[in-house]
Amino acid sequence: DDAVYVPMHVDTTTLLEAPHCPDAVATALTSLADNHRIGATHDGNRYYRYSAASLASQPPETDTPAMVARVERMLRQNRSWDLLTSRWPMWRFLDRLSATEVVNVSATAGGKPFWMYVFPHRVRSDGLISNRIRGTHSAYCLQLFQDEIEVD
Repeated sequence: DDAVYVPMHVDTTTLLEAPHCPDAVATALTSLADNHRIGATHDGNRYYRYSAASLASQPPETDTPAMVARVERMLRQNRSWDLLTSRWPMWRFLDRLSATEVVNVSATAGGKPFWMYVFPHRVRSDGLISNRIRGTHSAYCLQLFQDEIEVD
């Protein structure tokens, strides 16, 4: 795994050209959910950027959970989880969807906590460091840098 990114046009082509193949459809939908997550906002709704209506009046953003739920139904109905043990990249997509990208990090003793963005994948040094930050909620940087971000 090298944290491969599958472009959305590949996912949509797969959905259009291989609707008869549950493995291909489930993988394409999971990849679309992963792509959708990439542009997500942490205030709960990305659509307000494109509308004159207020954020409170926008419908809740449920695209990613809806796609993942559909994939789960497909797996249960058609394959009984066999896809998860195949060479298709399903595990990688599901793993990335489950990985927190923003972590509330404890600063040094007595310092204020802060939010840190981390990689959603778990590969190579970037992924290993991101996993450490997610697991420990502590910064992985020199004390000098931590002191610089402290705000009183």
